[in-house]
Amino acid sequence: MENLINDYLKRLETEGDLEESYKWEAINHFQEFWNIDAEDFSEMLQNSISQVYNLLYHNSRKYITVSSKYFPEDVRMMFKDLYNEGKSLEERIQNFQEKSKALIPKVKEITGENRVNHQQDERTISVYLAFRFPEKYFLYKSSFY
Repeated sequence: MENLINDYLKRLETEGDLEESYKWEAINHFQEFWNIDAEDFSEMLQNSISQVYNLLYHNSRKYITVSSKYFPEDVRMMFKDLYNEGKSLEERIQNFQEKSKALIPKVKEITGENRVNHQQDERTISVYLAFRFPEKYFLYKSSFY
């Protein structure tokens, strides 16, 4: 697998858009700091996704980090379930979205915000999956390839 990644990076440098390499840097950063069992889950999550740049919508990132600040165990369990490869991908995505949506009333109450949307769509979830399991889930931009 490492040979494939190295070959891809070389090809990217010679034939591709050099500005696309930030994606791999973001994945590496996530891999370095991700720890589902971290004592301060919210801080760990914020640090892990701190280099996502345009890979996550701003509102998606804000919702998950705010939710983790006030309800860290709920969000930790959402990610544990999402990363449970023993379940079907469809089930994991659906569960993550449903649990995100279920947190909305609690987030509204604690933040005083009336207009809250969980923004945890398939695109956002695909980034979470690619960051955690880059060998299985890929960041793909059809216009680039």
